[in-house]
Amino acid sequence: MAVEPRKRPWLIAGILAVLGVVTVVAGWWILRSERWRYYTDGISIRQPSQNAPLRHVLWETPQPLPGRFNALANTHSPTVSADGRTMVFVRGSAGKNADLYTAQWNGETWDEPRPIAALNTSFDELNPALSRDGQHLYFSSNRPGGLGGYDL
Repeated sequence: MAVEPRKRPWLIAGILAVLGVVTVVAGWWILRSERWRYYTDGISIRQPSQNAPLRHVLWETPQPLPGRFNALANTHSPTVSADGRTMVFVRGSAGKNADLYTAQWNGETWDEPRPIAALNTSFDELNPALSRDGQHLYFSSNRPGGLGGYDL
């Protein structure tokens, strides 16, 4: 049985439409399958979704920072620049002359931490935060002249 020539385009269009719907449905079914889903931080975590415990974040196994950070007590509140090469952190306790320190990543470990002499005073400098472009450092301090307590 032959198809009339003027009906052929409709037949071809119908076949292509059915194939398109089948392809979309099959693709949707495959992609929603659990074996294709995983959670990642885009760097080092890739956890299949069926093995990941339900929580709001993914965690790597904690590791001490390479370098001398853990050699001294009361090292805390780190902030790292967007490029990952500069870290600013606090050494000391609030009320006991806590100071800001910086260290540079050399590709394998953090260099020896150095105090930020231009900012550190006999008062506390705490809670460092770097701007996104790394050009500004924000911190709180109990220096005189503020509004009381720790000011930015």
